[in-house]
Amino acid sequence: MRYLVVTAHPDDADYAIGGSVAVWVANGHEVIYLICTKGEAGLNSPEVNVEFAQTIRTDEQNTASAILGVSQVEFLDYPDGILQASLELRRDITRVIRSTRPDVVVTSDPLAVFYGNYINHPDHRAVGEATLAAVFPSACTANIFPELLKEGLLPHCVKEVYIFWPSDPNLYIDTLIAS
Repeated sequence: MRYLVVTAHPDDADYAIGGSVAVWVANGHEVIYLICTKGEAGLNSPEVNVEFAQTIRTDEQNTASAILGVSQVEFLDYPDGILQASLELRRDITRVIRSTRPDVVVTSDPLAVFYGNYINHPDHRAVGEATLAAVFPSACTANIFPELLKEGLLPHCVKEVYIFWPSDPNLYIDTLIAS
């Protein structure tokens, strides 16, 4: 089985579902990460150069991914902190779904705004919304983003979608037992 994990920032997947990723890989499944920004706003200091921050965050993500056994990490390079669920983002996620052809797509909950006293990052919500729209209808409908057909990327229908950081969870996986 092939999993495509779509997140806003480097480290989102590791915080949210790193244990699940490790179990999936240990059970012989392939996991691919698609990260929509390079996380440059995550180093919250005006003295830190944007390119330096991007390098640190992407290097950390690549190291963590290698430890977990993630087979591929791709960054889309959208600006961190101001991500929107635009048609461009949806098209770029659709491109990766069509090229990697995953069985399962995993992303953040686009509806989750508050977790107790924490406000969910708007980038997480934007990525969740764009990813769900990419899964359906864009990835499996030939004439949505016809430029992808010209790139040789045929439609692909994802079998399952998993949402992490959900506003209303209905499943918990104990990765210590699952492994």
